[in-house]
Amino acid sequence: MIYLNQIRVSGGILPVPFDEQAYQLAIARAEDMATYRYLDYKNPETGSTAILMKSRFGINPWDLIIECAYGQWNGYTFGIEKDAIDAWLTDEGNRDRLFSPIDRGAIACSHGYCSFIGISPQPKSLTDKGEPVFVEQKEVPPEVNVTGTVAQ
Repeated sequence: MIYLNQIRVSGGILPVPFDEQAYQLAIARAEDMATYRYLDYKNPETGSTAILMKSRFGINPWDLIIECAYGQWNGYTFGIEKDAIDAWLTDEGNRDRLFSPIDRGAIACSHGYCSFIGISPQPKSLTDKGEPVFVEQKEVPPEVNVTGTVAQ
């Protein structure tokens, strides 16, 4: 989490505090992927997902779960957590998940599979106050074609 939080803070995003419930869910997801030999957000044999598993770890049913999954096929190696974060940062979807507003979370790895679990009780902005972020859009003037008329 230290490495991920260094990256978040350098980008002006609040760090993610470690959470034991998120850790327990993350390790369960990593172990599930290792046991069934898949890399996905849903177990293809059992249908299990982080969202379906969260209540087993005391996570409220209305809490939003954010997950990233990683796998290397040669088992657990020292530094795999950093490798997982680096891989997630190269993928737009995973990067968006890691940089989303998260109240608490954890990363766990088992047998070469890693899971990041972020928990947020409700969608929030990245600003830290839970306020919506409004993006101003410039009004684009209509294009004028070569004849001097406005293009439709």
